[in-house]
Amino acid sequence: MIQTNTLLTMSPERLKQMSLEELPDLVTEIRQFLIANLSKTGGHIGSSLGTVELAISLHYVFDGLKDKILWDTGHNALAHRIVTGRAYQFPTLNAFGGMSRFLDPSDSPFDVLSASHAGTALSTAAGLATSMGYVGDKHSVIAIVGDGTMGEGMAWEGLDYIAGTDLAHALSGP
Repeated sequence: MIQTNTLLTMSPERLKQMSLEELPDLVTEIRQFLIANLSKTGGHIGSSLGTVELAISLHYVFDGLKDKILWDTGHNALAHRIVTGRAYQFPTLNAFGGMSRFLDPSDSPFDVLSASHAGTALSTAAGLATSMGYVGDKHSVIAIVGDGTMGEGMAWEGLDYIAGTDLAHALSGP
């Protein structure tokens, strides 16, 4: 079992040093940590519990400082915040001057996009991928879409744009 102090010192580098066999324990520990903390501070727990494996997988496989990981909804990204070294801030979530409920690039270099319920990850990902392609940057752009995102017009505009570009082929595979 992973210990809470491990979560308080977690980083993508430390995650990548873990074996695949250790990851299920990490998932359990993150979920327990989220339940313990959000039961005191408040916050959207269900969607965060549902994205723990996703956050771990993304940071295990990709380089979150070079590859662009865009979370469309901030409360889906709580495990992402833990994996990127911010577990120590959780006791201050929803408190004046404490941890913001939303992602913000000024908070962490791992937060590419300010996110709450904006529905902007797809259109932002399309723009980033296009601009990175112009300069020959071969790093990945990943948009995590969920939890009400598809009710936003910006999400549909992003899909419409992607459908008319080479990005659609890249997303569908060879």
